[in-house]
Amino acid sequence: MDLFSITLSGFRRFKEPTTLRTVGKVLAILGPNEAGKSSLLQAISYLDSNDPLPLGSATRGQNADETKISAK
Repeated sequence: MDLFSITLSGFRRFKEPTTLRTVGKVLAILGPNEAGKSSLLQAISYLDSNDPLPLGSATRGQNADETKISAK
């Protein structure tokens, strides 16, 4: 899979809509502790699934209906 961008909203550490743009190949994800690196990887793994997101994947204080993950 070539990933050009992923947008997360209401997913774990990403309360506000956040878009990560790449050039098609992600080589490394770097950041400080609690920055959302694992959340990002988990969101990417859900892209290839038809299953609903787990209940605990929504940002605290938000409904699961507000959680969105999209990618190109």
